[in-house]
Amino acid sequence: MIRIGFASKLDIRNSPGFKGYQPLLSSNNDPENVGDMHEGYEIGWEELDPKSDDSKRSNDGAMTGANVWPTELPDFRKSMLKY
Repeated sequence: MIRIGFASKLDIRNSPGFKGYQPLLSSNNDPENVGDMHEGYEIGWEELDPKSDDSKRSNDGAMTGANVWPTELPDFRKSMLKY
């Protein structure tokens, strides 16, 4: 689980492109529950080595725009994109 201290700035609910950290109980598929017991990290496609003109990262609609990366975990971006 990601530490709460910096998780709030990575929270998927703060991203207009629905990217970032999805904490436990943040979504709910059953209205009788308080939330779902899963967590995740949502990213979209991007080049491992960013180009100077990366039009795929533009903010031109839902699910677009730059990914949200934690600065506290310097290898996280590279590991996720290689995966």
